[in-house]
Amino acid sequence: MHLYPASLLLTAVVLLPNLTFLGLSPLNTDKYGKATDPLALTIIERGGQASCFVLLLFFPLSFKGMWTLAAWLVTGISLAFYYAG
Repeated sequence: MHLYPASLLLTAVVLLPNLTFLGLSPLNTDKYGKATDPLALTIIERGGQASCFVLLLFFPLSFKGMWTLAAWLVTGISLAFYYAG
């Protein structure tokens, strides 16, 4: 089993919004109160974050082959939806 530290770069991109929230507090909490997310969405988000840590740590970043390029495309689209949300 090999560890691929360079793959953690993608994990950092996934966690970037969370890191931003650590440094910046929401501006409208005084007016609207603290937001509560549905439990199902929280579980899905945390599961995705955990899989980014586990899977990317043990699989290398690669651009070889059709399936790998398709996986990068799906990853990019998924990240775009994640950031939009």
